[in-house]
Amino acid sequence: MRNSPIKNRTSLTKTIEVISTVASVLAGLLALLALFPSTRSLVGLKPSLGMDESLATQAQIEIINSEIAGIKQEQIKLNDQINALSQTTSQNVLASDVAGLKTSLDNVDERLTKIESVIVRDPQSALEIPLLRKDLENVSTTTELQIAAIRQDIDRSYNLVFATIVSLVIAVLASAIGNMFKKDKDEKAKE
Repeated sequence: MRNSPIKNRTSLTKTIEVISTVASVLAGLLALLALFPSTRSLVGLKPSLGMDESLATQAQIEIINSEIAGIKQEQIKLNDQINALSQTTSQNVLASDVAGLKTSLDNVDERLTKIESVIVRDPQSALEIPLLRKDLENVSTTTELQIAAIRQDIDRSYNLVFATIVSLVIAVLASAIGNMFKKDKDEKAKE
């Protein structure tokens, strides 16, 4: 996953700020170390016995100033390198975005060319496709309505058959019960 140019620029700006802060702190520490006689040997400043104290201090200040100038030069070089890197990254991101857009545009152009060739070659068939699609939708809607009507007819037929069967069962049972009572009456009458 690549970073956006804005994120790269923000992180580069933070890096520059950190480098500037470190350089300033180092310069300040060197200046403080040079001011104290006990630490002059740490920074390479040894006053000679013949020099007076103000000349030694002046020499130390010049050495510190030259070191600070060197650090500032390094900071400028680092800033230039970071800016060059950020420019390169931005250009690469833009180039890849342009390449992606060009590919998309080529795909759209290819599709448009195919559609134009169909229309030029046979304009009637180009118009028939949307008409056929509309007819197909109409047929589909009509078919769905017919299927719903057939289901309702089947339900009605089922209910009619069920009612007929129930009626026949009741008629047969009534007839059987009637015959049983009639037999009982005939047998009692014969007796």
